[in-house]
Amino acid sequence: MADADRLTELGLSVTDTEAGPEAVLQLGTPLLNPLVRRPIATGVFAVAEERLIPLEPAELEGLPPLSLEGVRSRSELEQQLAGAFHTHLVTLQRRSAELRALGFAPQVDPETLELAARVDDPPFRFLLAGDKRGQLRVAEVSREGGTSVADVGSPFDLSDFPNRAGLFAHLRALVGPQPPAVAAEKPTAPVVHPVDYRELLEHFGEAAWIPAPAAIDVVVTLRARGTAYRFAATRVRERTFRALLAGPGGKVWADEFELDAFPGVAAVVAVALGISASEVEMVAPWEEG
Repeated sequence: MADADRLTELGLSVTDTEAGPEAVLQLGTPLLNPLVRRPIATGVFAVAEERLIPLEPAELEGLPPLSLEGVRSRSELEQQLAGAFHTHLVTLQRRSAELRALGFAPQVDPETLELAARVDDPPFRFLLAGDKRGQLRVAEVSREGGTSVADVGSPFDLSDFPNRAGLFAHLRALVGPQPPAVAAEKPTAPVVHPVDYRELLEHFGEAAWIPAPAAIDVVVTLRARGTAYRFAATRVRERTFRALLAGPGGKVWADEFELDAFPGVAAVVAVALGISASEVEMVAPWEEG
């Protein structure tokens, strides 16, 4: 643990609390909450080994820890904190813009500077919450007519999903297949099946082709050793695709590849999961659950 005398020499005041030692840093140049125009002149940190973990105020809570290694002055700590804070503000703007580009309405809490967005993908409704390291998590998910479940899956990087189809596939993979009991509930509107690529060949013929600039989204539902996964790929340019494999615990694999060198979904999934390709079973989306 960092020595209290050393922290005092750096200009911090240290007190012992029931949860452990805490250090208070008075900022020579206050930070600014841009939403409420409130200056932030003091930071409270938990002391852990050679790190200071931001606790207060709410705008700083959740920022990456400050490293004490090699620090010789309070100004160096202030520079670390200012850098982390401004990086968060820039990322907050970028994530908000990405969510708007996907057709959602992000909201930022003016007190905590944390991001949230509602994502509706019937019959599911997701509440996405952002942390101060640029990642999102499913803070809450509910199924129409059912109860809500909090904190589903692991945090993920929104930049991995350039469109709604990829994001929806990932979120549904976190939820898992629909339980039989829910499937047997009161009748709902007829299910509209997605287009199977085999149908395209049947209707348009093998001579049909897709122009290079056109967007292509491919989603493959599969099971491996009893667990449901989704593979989502998006063409980013010509014959280059960006793909993601997600399961109940979140993202398993993501990469960019050239179509001509792609070995197939089963082969990629097998390598990502450390199993044999024969254990990967493709499932039509309307056969889920």
